[in-house]
Amino acid sequence: MMALTRIIACVVSMTLMSLTLIVGSASAECAWLLWIEETTRERTAEKVTWTFERNIHDTRSACESALPKAIEHWVKVYQSMGHAVVAAGEEGPPDGLIVRIDPPAFRRVTAGLRGADGKAQWVTVRNFYCFPDTVDPRGPKGK
Repeated sequence: MMALTRIIACVVSMTLMSLTLIVGSASAECAWLLWIEETTRERTAEKVTWTFERNIHDTRSACESALPKAIEHWVKVYQSMGHAVVAAGEEGPPDGLIVRIDPPAFRRVTAGLRGADGKAQWVTVRNFYCFPDTVDPRGPKGK
């Protein structure tokens, strides 16, 4: 009888361990967020801020698929403010508001103002990233 009790206890233990592994691996999956790193340079000052879209994606692939729409959104925002749209490699107008669309691999939109002298008065660069919901690119929180 003692041997049968040990066998049952062993089977129950193995079953519980298997269930723990299955549940543990399922909970290891995470959501993905589309983060935007915004760097603004004006004369000598530079400011970096991070924001994320409120849409939560089930997979990295789904997040990556949302990138073109997010980039397109920002291009439209800049166009509505009067920016001339320039593709990467094009010079664009000699002065005024400009938004440059980089190739998709760069995942970046750059906007700025050129003065009459052709030099940048200010520039804002938006870089787009997909990170798991366990990653906060802003770094550790201070007290």
